[in-house]
Amino acid sequence: MAIATTWAPSARPGADGSITAEVLSTPDEIALLSKAVRHLPWNQEYNWDPLFYLASIEEGLWIPRIVSVKNRDELVGVLFAKELQRFGFPLGIIYADATMGGMLISKENLRAKVLEAAIQKIWALRSVRALRMLVCPGSLEDAVVRGMCPPQSFDIFQEDLRNHAVLNLSATYELFLERLGKQTRRNFRYYRRRSEAAGQKYVEEMTLEGFRASAFQMLEKNVVGGDRSGLDRALGMLAHAKLPVLVGIRRPDGEYVSILGGWYEGNRAVVFCQMNNEKDYPNSSLSIVLRGYFIESLIQRGYLDLVFWAGIGKPLLRHSYFIPTSVIHLDRTRLDWRVIRRLVKNFKWLLPTRLNILSDWIVPTIRNEAREMHD
Repeated sequence: MAIATTWAPSARPGADGSITAEVLSTPDEIALLSKAVRHLPWNQEYNWDPLFYLASIEEGLWIPRIVSVKNRDELVGVLFAKELQRFGFPLGIIYADATMGGMLISKENLRAKVLEAAIQKIWALRSVRALRMLVCPGSLEDAVVRGMCPPQSFDIFQEDLRNHAVLNLSATYELFLERLGKQTRRNFRYYRRRSEAAGQKYVEEMTLEGFRASAFQMLEKNVVGGDRSGLDRALGMLAHAKLPVLVGIRRPDGEYVSILGGWYEGNRAVVFCQMNNEKDYPNSSLSIVLRGYFIESLIQRGYLDLVFWAGIGKPLLRHSYFIPTSVIHLDRTRLDWRVIRRLVKNFKWLLPTRLNILSDWIVPTIRNEAREMHD
């Protein structure tokens, strides 16, 4: 794993009072910030409008902790993070994901200072016990976080993991199909022909209202992986995406049998959710049919990559790669927090499943590729 060594943190960012940071958590505060950043020239590439990020936070599980950074009175950056909570109580564990380029929006020449100031502001909150951050190894975020958190002040641990997956697209759809295995290529062609023979049509631009209605209709059919809270989250994000992806396959009578949602950014598209009516069409491979249409459309429009949020399954998995990702665990060295972590580590096997998942946020799961950063 590559380790960046080219950046050194300042002793006190903004020591002259020019750089200040503020943590925002309420919807009203975040709405005002959204108005402030919407038209800034350095915030045009990604979808990470504060309201978009607020919609991504699962209510009851997380609390928004968005850090606004100013240089004197000028807004120069925003860090998007959130705090884990359970049963209505904040746990002091802050999480942020830098691997998709949207954790930090900032003027390019101030990215390091903005990130450093934002993290220092987070650590200034007395209730914060730990930081969990996904970074690309060797990135600016990786260097800044490790550089400003010395081992004598924090327990630091880092491990590699798989998260977001990328499918590189080809110059033409036929060239893309040729890259696939023989059986997968056959399935992409065969099931599309079946769909077309049944009179089904690909719709490239659904309305958000139509997408929402179709999604809840499919939810009633108990689609695999679908649940109300997850759907509400996805619809909220799609409603605030700058360039939303809203595509589907529609029957002749107007009912949708498969829908896919996400967003476009730069030269790539991101798939965040897909729902298929496999209950009524168990042998139609609706997922393959819709993805085939969507990929063909992306290629025709000149997009280079298709990103699958939180990973992808077969058959496209073998033709994709995961964005290089490490999770950095930073924990205060306070005695009370060390005792809690030790207890969770020693008695994790006694916890019920619901709390066992929570324990992974408190104590990292040791894998072969994981290591203590100060060893």
